[in-house]
Amino acid sequence: MERISKMAPVKRGLYANINAKQKRQAAQKAAGRKVEPTRKVGSPGAPTKKAFIQSAKTAKKPIKKSRA
Repeated sequence: MERISKMAPVKRGLYANINAKQKRQAAQKAAGRKVEPTRKVGSPGAPTKKAFIQSAKTAKKPIKKSRA
């Protein structure tokens, strides 16, 4: 019998969405198809400056490499 989780689905972040779109665009370009356009700044549906600031607050910090 399957257990149904009552947890909310995990939302992907802004940078994950941007990265996924860039991968789709690269695949479309490699296949010789028309590439889906990226929205321009200020257009409806495009990420706002506020969204980028908020996502920067929750971004993972890069791991510093030690000199050994």
